[in-house]
Amino acid sequence: MHVQLCNDEGDETKEVGVGWSWSLFFLTPIFGFPLYQRGLDGAGKWVSAFCVGTLAVARFDHKMGDRLSDESFALLGLVELALLLTFIGISVFFAVKGNELTGKKLLDNGWRFVDESDFATQFARAKWSLA
Repeated sequence: MHVQLCNDEGDETKEVGVGWSWSLFFLTPIFGFPLYQRGLDGAGKWVSAFCVGTLAVARFDHKMGDRLSDESFALLGLVELALLLTFIGISVFFAVKGNELTGKKLLDNGWRFVDESDFATQFARAKWSLA
């Protein structure tokens, strides 16, 4: 389900989904690119920083893995597992909440619903906890 929002002048409209977003689920772990595209720059920066940190750990594992003791290697494996699970958690969070965050950001920036009486608009208002 999607809702349409228009800017103050009414000359530009955007369609925002309500509910789960597959594009955010699959693409957010790639340096948060879809978050930047949706104007969620703060979240995009955090995801980008997390990606860079994860790449640093992976690079360390690749370069130093054969020189580590068994205990250190096992600990590094646990760290990488924790990072993977965190990535999955981030993906699920933004898949569930990303459309809501996008819609609220647009509404805060002066956009409005095109058709207030539309079922999708009423559903979005209820789902996004808007008055």
